[in-house]
Order: sequence, then structure tokens, then C-alpha cells
Amino acid sequence: GGACSLPTFLDSYLCHVTKPWELDCVDLTKGTLTTLRDEEAEALRAAIAKKVFLVFIRLVSIKESDSEYLSARKHQDILCDQKLLTASQLLDIAALYGPANEERVKGFICEVFDALPRRQDELLEYIPTLLHSFNTGYERLAILLKQTGSLSLSTLSAKKDGSDDPDDFGKEFSTKWLANTLDTLSFLIDGAVTIGGALLFFPPEVVRAFVMTRFAKEQQQAASSSVAAAPDESAPAAMVMPMGSPLLGLLAKTYSLLVSPACAALYQPGSSVRVDPGSHTASFRFAQQ
Repeated sequence: GGACSLPTFLDSYLCHVTKPWELDCVDLTKGTLTTLRDEEAEALRAAIAKKVFLVFIRLVSIKESDSEYLSARKHQDILCDQKLLTASQLLDIAALYGPANEERVKGFICEVFDALPRRQDELLEYIPTLLHSFNTGYERLAILLKQTGSLSLSTLSAKKDGSDDPDDFGKEFSTKWLANTLDTLSFLIDGAVTIGGALLFFPPEVVRAFVMTRFAKEQQQAASSSVAAAPDESAPAAMVMPMGSPLLGLLAKTYSLLVSPACAALYQPGSSVRVDPGSHTASFRFAQQ
């Protein structure tokens, strides 16, 4: 292939690198969730990941050498023209590197926002779309779970439905259902880790600005209304994500070992996670459904 530019490589790496929370093998019939990794390959991935992170850290510095510096304006122009350290990249960096390098990632992201103030506005525009996609994935998962109710896959595969070969019909249905469910779960895990990374590793003022901006319109409408309306369960007091499925409980076993415990709690069955806009920092509160 042809030569790859640095911006293209970095963006491609964040998009396609194997994430530690990705599901490689899931056995729902036994109620277990496992991640299969090759130790040698993992060591190589870790070495590459470290070098890529060091490149991102270097990009945020205006220092060329002991005696040479870029001007702040020139630095901004280069990063923006080359589409480096974008809002989506910062979300990926926080999710990928934050759990194992909390202080360094927090410091890095603060430096980015200092060097590129416009990235905060871009982030505020981007995250609502991310949250909407996450909610859409959760709604899809709820539909998939309704299709089977409390039936296990082994029960489903043996279910009689009047077809010529009920066993084959059940197995075919369960295979498609499992593939769709795992695809949706993978999407939800990725979304939860990304959202959680922003809440945990971005500067408090940025998190507060995001939360307040998200609900500002609803709060203004409520304040100007002369008619008291019934509270809306979806907003504006908090962002609520109920997690009541036993199936989702399987995720916590592996997820809690790989990612921040605060993010892992998103997938504890029977709980909800609320991100309250009134606090100076994002806080997690768990309430039984």
C-alpha cells in the first residue's frame, strides 16, 4: 500500500484497534462471558498502544526543541488543519487509556483543551449524538430480550412451534437472535465506556458544561411554562439508564475487570445510573428499580 500520513494513521488506529472490552467469545447457554486473548499478541498491542499515546502527548506540546517553540496560534492551526486531537479522538483516548493511566490522561486532555479551546464546543455538539445512539441501542436490546422472555437458548432451540423441523427452526432463530444480541451488546459496551470515559477523565468544568448544555433547553422551557407539567422520566433532572436484565449482568463479570468500576456499574442488573447536572463534577448514584 501507499504511504500513510500521521493524522490518517492515528485516526485509523483509534477506530480499529482491538479494545480490551470487546467480546471475543460469549457462551450464554452456560451463563458465562469470556474474553480470549493471545498473550504474545496482547504484549505487542500494549507496546504499540503506548507508543501511539506518546505521539498524542507530543502533539499537544508546542516545544520543538530546547530553544525552538511554535506560537500558540501556529500550533492551533496545525492541529486543526490536520484534524488532530478532535473531539471524537479525545473520547476514544479517554476510553482506551484512561482506566490504566488516570492522572496522565486527565492532564493530557486538560492540555488539549487549553491549546484548542474550540474542542470543548465540538465536544458539546458531538456527545448528544453519542448519547442518542446509546439510547437507540438500548431500545433495540430491550426488543431483542422481549423476543425470548425468560427462555434460555437451550429451551428456545427445543421449542415446538408446529414447523416441520422445530429443532432446526429453534436453532436457526436462536443463532440469529444471539448474533443480533451480541452485536447490540458490543455497541452498548463501547458506548458506555466512551461516555464513562468522558465523565471520569475529562475536566470537571467540561463535564459540567456538557451536562448543563444538554438539559438547558428543557430547563428553560420548564421555567417559562405557566402550567405545571408531569415530570419526564427521560430528563431534565438526570440522565437515566435502567439496567434490569439478567443478561446484562453477565457483562459486569468481564467488564469490571477491564474497565473502571464506575463504568462497570452501568451494567449491574437492577440498578440505574444518574448523572446529575447540579454537581460540580459528574457523580454516579445507584438506585434499585
